[in-house]
Amino acid sequence: MRSTAKLTVALAAVSLGSVALVGCSSGNGGNAGPECEGSWTLAAMEADGEQITESDIEDMKQSGVDLGEAFTLNLTDDGKAVLSVFDQPSEGTWVAKDGNCEITIEGEAISAPIEDGQLVLAVDGSSISFKRAE
Repeated sequence: MRSTAKLTVALAAVSLGSVALVGCSSGNGGNAGPECEGSWTLAAMEADGEQITESDIEDMKQSGVDLGEAFTLNLTDDGKAVLSVFDQPSEGTWVAKDGNCEITIEGEAISAPIEDGQLVLAVDGSSISFKRAE
């Protein structure tokens, strides 16, 4: 993928992160499942049919742009969620439900499955995949 396309996808993901995930409100909180709980960093993203893969993120890191650290998600054992997009945190709540991580955002729960060890947030055809922080 050309670097211009990668930048476009990154900007779209920033929009996704800051529009869809800003303003997380407190929800039902509570029992945290160990499969969801923990610190997560960006693994991949897709928006408008464009993808940024884990390999692309590593290449960008080598060029001085660390998207992995720019997008983080922390799910604590007390049911609190903090999503940070370029150091702009948004707070919310989460619970483990039906094998997924449900994260309450603007009064609505987004069901985020864990697929192949990655937590996947999908909104309006765009997705952000997180891997466990090292």
